[in-house]
Amino acid sequence: MKLAQFKTKDSPKQRLGVLLGDVVCDVAELARAHRAAGASTPDWLLNVDSTLEVIRGGAELVAELGPLVTRDPAKQKSVVVAHPSDEIDFLPAVYPGKILAIGRNYADHALEGGGEPPKAPLIFAKLTNALSAHNAPIVLPSVSRAIDWEAE
Repeated sequence: MKLAQFKTKDSPKQRLGVLLGDVVCDVAELARAHRAAGASTPDWLLNVDSTLEVIRGGAELVAELGPLVTRDPAKQKSVVVAHPSDEIDFLPAVYPGKILAIGRNYADHALEGGGEPPKAPLIFAKLTNALSAHNAPIVLPSVSRAIDWEAE
């Protein structure tokens, strides 16, 4: 199951989407359609719009998403809007309250930068505006010449 926060081109409202085949469907819309078809659907799903809400709920909430995505996608698409991924704007995967990071947390990384591994963890904060969404451009600040990427 692939989840994503997104908004449509005609609305700034954040939505939680799930990839069904080659389209993204709003989870809350799926839940409402599921309930309208007579299925038992947890109330929280009717208005969910955040990946973080699912993460905080743990395995139990993820399991409650299952029936929405295991139904026949052709039937689901007939009652909900199916958004082609090139027609929506992806948002960052989560909006955390804070981001704490640890620098040079393995010896090879420290050595590739020409330094010794630190004696103690190098802890630093990142601002939430450092988050990027799927397919969003990475804007290099004018004071920078290169991007030092890491795939965490």
